[in-house]
Amino acid sequence: MKRRILAPLTALVMTAAPMMQGLCLNAAAAGIESYEDSEELVLDCGGRAGYDYLGTMENGEAMQMLYDEMYETAVDLWYDTQTELGTVEGYGMIDKVPMNGLSFNDASKVYFTFKSDNPIFYFCSYLSAAAGDSFVMLCDRDYCDPDIREQAQQKIEEYIGSSSLAAENSETLADKIRAVHDKLCDDMEYARDYSGRPSEEYWAHDITGAAMYGQGVCEAYSRTFQLVLNYMDVDNRFITGRASGDNHSWNMVRMEDGLNYFVDPTWNDLNGSDIYFLKGSETMDIDHIMDIPGDDPAHFLPELTDVSTEDYSADTPKKPDDEITDTEVKDTEPKDTDTTDSETTDADTTDSPMTGDADGDGNINVRDIAMVAAHIKGTKALDEKGSAAADANKDGKLDVTDIAMIAGHIKGIKALV
Repeated sequence: MKRRILAPLTALVMTAAPMMQGLCLNAAAAGIESYEDSEELVLDCGGRAGYDYLGTMENGEAMQMLYDEMYETAVDLWYDTQTELGTVEGYGMIDKVPMNGLSFNDASKVYFTFKSDNPIFYFCSYLSAAAGDSFVMLCDRDYCDPDIREQAQQKIEEYIGSSSLAAENSETLADKIRAVHDKLCDDMEYARDYSGRPSEEYWAHDITGAAMYGQGVCEAYSRTFQLVLNYMDVDNRFITGRASGDNHSWNMVRMEDGLNYFVDPTWNDLNGSDIYFLKGSETMDIDHIMDIPGDDPAHFLPELTDVSTEDYSADTPKKPDDEITDTEVKDTEPKDTDTTDSETTDADTTDSPMTGDADGDGNINVRDIAMVAAHIKGTKALDEKGSAAADANKDGKLDVTDIAMIAGHIKGIKALV
């Protein structure tokens, strides 16, 4: 994995993400039913952990705004299997998005975070680039061809479908993760060039490696693992860092106890073992060093929380669901002293939520669509205020009509009122 700052090329300034190597450590289709609506598939296969972390940083609002612009641009290209993209400096150019006053360094952090959250956008290059006050989203030249994008996306949908089918009879969360892991390892071969070194082909570093070629380096393994778990509503993260001295990527999964554990499908496949399956930090830290939320955008990784020090065990107690104590119950009971004669004071009133703003951040964007979709699917329920905001047609229920109306507002087709 290579990350470097390139000298300015004409009007472009570019930063390269590391090309993940995926070390050996001495190691020698069923489709989605009816090819699910593509919009729903994209939403299902994304994450927001990185997006949420950006909001905690200095300039967080501007960083999240840029992330949203990148997301919307990528979604538009996912839908567009008709347009031939132009090129710049030997790369395909997806589009330019305003950096909202951010430095190129901060904009690059946003871009790599966006890529780490959303493995389904296979076409997004590992290069970040800027021209003036705009961030330039690039892709490999082959993805300029709409026919190649259409073929890739069909294969991706088929792979997601077959992987989720392999895990459908799993009785436990660990079994489900194991099924996805084992299928990936069975399907994949480590990709090498003619000299035996890890391949630097673009497809070897994204999900098309698994979906189209059955080969890839560590990025293809870990991004594909992340993609399928996202689709199956399993909370997980794409992790970057170094292992045995080289750039590497792996995964982190949240289990029933509320703690996160690490999985390295690449090393497990190469070693024919599961020694890096649901491991705690004490095991992983021996030979894996994670990136940090530092100044270098090429090695920027949002802060990780709730990481278990110990390896996962099937006997690990499950985290209680919103456990309530007797004291808490008593505190929620109505008291005579709390009641008034139906009088409303200024202190009792709250601002009405903005229609469409499900996350309450003051903006209506694709993240709101994702949250409404998660609520409808039962993945993550909105609170009362979020539900009221998401009910775009004010019919008292949340459904795909509300999603369509919010999407129409974002695209400028019809504004919400």
